[in-house]
Amino acid sequence: MTFDTATTGQTPLSDIKSIPVTATEREAIRVAVKSVVSELDPATPPNREKLEIIAVTVLSHLGYPLDYQGFTMVAISNCFWESQFTAIPYNRRLLLLPHCLSNDDICAGSYDSVGLKCAACGACSINDYQTRAVELGYQVIVAEGTSSVLMKVIDGSADALLGVACLDSLEKSFTRIVDLGIPNIGIPLLQDGCVKTFPNSSSYPCCTIF
Repeated sequence: MTFDTATTGQTPLSDIKSIPVTATEREAIRVAVKSVVSELDPATPPNREKLEIIAVTVLSHLGYPLDYQGFTMVAISNCFWESQFTAIPYNRRLLLLPHCLSNDDICAGSYDSVGLKCAACGACSINDYQTRAVELGYQVIVAEGTSSVLMKVIDGSADALLGVACLDSLEKSFTRIVDLGIPNIGIPLLQDGCVKTFPNSSSYPCCTIF
């Protein structure tokens, strides 16, 4: 599959952030982007415009709606960075988890200048992910946005980023992450919402995180 170099239409961002409904659709998109990404210059990360162009081409090829464009853009970026990301040792990787996974009503954690300090109270799955990540060697931050990530990268503590977030948050942080120039992987939540995304276990596909 080759991609068209024409520019995309002015589709509102709010109309391209639907998550593919089925796991089959999501996997088909991930498979389809691989052949396209193989044609890219490995030394030049695709910018936003390039991601949009490729995403439209992939979705057209699959016969999927442009509603999935945001998800497909993330899949393309992930595919581009995958080999470089996996080459980074675990102890030089940073996992960014969204605090919206917590259950605010009964969460025993507290916030500091970096983010949420998980109390391992069992009210949500944050501790499960954090524990597994730390066992592998990851540094972990539970926070919204990229300020804490920037601090870690700037002070030389991390060389790669694995971020879990809704498509809206991934889109908002894209430019700042690209400016860091480090390998990065984005895991979109399958359930949107700024608070309490924990009820649906399918909202965060743990098997794909690490």
